[in-house]
Amino acid sequence: MNGADLLLELDTLLKQWWYVGLQDERHLSSLETLKATTDDGVIKNKIWVYSTLLKCHLLHEEIFNLLKSESFYPAWCKLENLEILLANVRGNHEHVERDYGQAFLTNAVNSWQMLYPYKVFSSSREIIKKMSCSICESPRSVLQSCKHRRGKLYAGEFCQDVVEDFELITYDLVANPVVKAAVPFRHDGDHYDYSLLRAGLQVVTTARHWFSVSKLGVPVAKHTGVHSPSFPCPCRRSLRKYEDCCLPLSMIEHDHFIIDVLTPRRASVG
Repeated sequence: MNGADLLLELDTLLKQWWYVGLQDERHLSSLETLKATTDDGVIKNKIWVYSTLLKCHLLHEEIFNLLKSESFYPAWCKLENLEILLANVRGNHEHVERDYGQAFLTNAVNSWQMLYPYKVFSSSREIIKKMSCSICESPRSVLQSCKHRRGKLYAGEFCQDVVEDFELITYDLVANPVVKAAVPFRHDGDHYDYSLLRAGLQVVTTARHWFSVSKLGVPVAKHTGVHSPSFPCPCRRSLRKYEDCCLPLSMIEHDHFIIDVLTPRRASVG
């Protein structure tokens, strides 16, 4: 199969993304071979787009299988990987001709993440001492850079910062981490309650179900006057202070989740 035919086949496959399965992983090596043998920067960028989106759909299938097997933390880590890949594609939208299932995947990532019980994460802070461009290896700093922009495509290569030297300052506990995989566990193992995820998996039965999750605050208790406004809120929904969370409300609230499941995508086409 020549390069033009391969790209046409991938375009057709990704336009009908709901049919993508593990058998399509074979295309990734073919795309890498084509990328290595062409000097056309436009073609190289197209190959990166097709390859990345195919990886996204294959990763989503893997995530759903992990969820079904109740491997919840590994699935959480891969949801973050999928989230990053999709953000990389969105950042290079000028090279992407169609949606190719991006909206479906983004919705799936957001919806599954909302059902997780993780509220606190570990996070590090560093001083970056030496950094360079992944494309041309030029030094990067506040005062020095090159023509390449982080997060953009250049002849099929994704530009990133390469940190060569840094100094660790602190480790903190945060609610909105840079790295979502940094979930703290007790020494005796996984202690989290995954009942919301299990409930979701009762109604979302295939990887191609299109579903959405919404969250409502439901009043559950009166204010007692015992808790200090500067202490963590007794609702325990987050790390927010009482005065910044439930205190301004008429009652203390807990989160209530609504899962709306639409017709599977495969049944809605053709």
